[in-house]
Amino acid sequence: MIPYFPIVGIVLGILVALFDYVALRVWGNTVAVLLDVVFLIVLTGAFLIDGLGDSADGLMGHRPKENVLTIMKDSRLGTMGLVAILVGLSVKWAGIDDIVNYIPARLSVPIISLASGFLSARGLRSFQTAIEEGAHHTSPNAGYAEAAFAGALGVKLNGPNYYHGQLVDKPYIGIRFGGTNPGHIKQACDLMLLAAVLWLMLMTSAGVAIA
Repeated sequence: MIPYFPIVGIVLGILVALFDYVALRVWGNTVAVLLDVVFLIVLTGAFLIDGLGDSADGLMGHRPKENVLTIMKDSRLGTMGLVAILVGLSVKWAGIDDIVNYIPARLSVPIISLASGFLSARGLRSFQTAIEEGAHHTSPNAGYAEAAFAGALGVKLNGPNYYHGQLVDKPYIGIRFGGTNPGHIKQACDLMLLAAVLWLMLMTSAGVAIA
């Protein structure tokens, strides 16, 4: 049975991808990703989730070693099993969310650059900054749009900051530019709105062409 595991994984991945494609046409990204996780659980009959919970109860419950197998065979769910399942589902949700946003995040770069070209003739600089510094972010996706905005506005974003009283050292995006000022707020809003309009026009044109 083990040799077939990769094939089963590929089939499940394709089915979830198709489901996600349909779900995104009806709901927003957050709801669609949550439904992806539920759909995957239904497809597998929660087999993997059940095994994760049993394993966590037996191996992480700080019980005597001689009781581990007995605990793992018990159909009841313990505290460690519940925690493991919740963490596992949260990781799945976050992972699928990053995957779903991978392509749109990168497609946003030329749209933002085009909007910047119309508004301030900085389209090329916006695009170059996104390509060079888009990966300088803890998120695999958020940095690209942020870098495109940094290049368009000529500002330095991100960088070290305090979170819950702790200094977190993060790289700057738009490292060669200066700081922000209140005037950049309106420029950023104008850029965001025009980019949204351009994206809507592109999607509408694509839909008409396909139809």
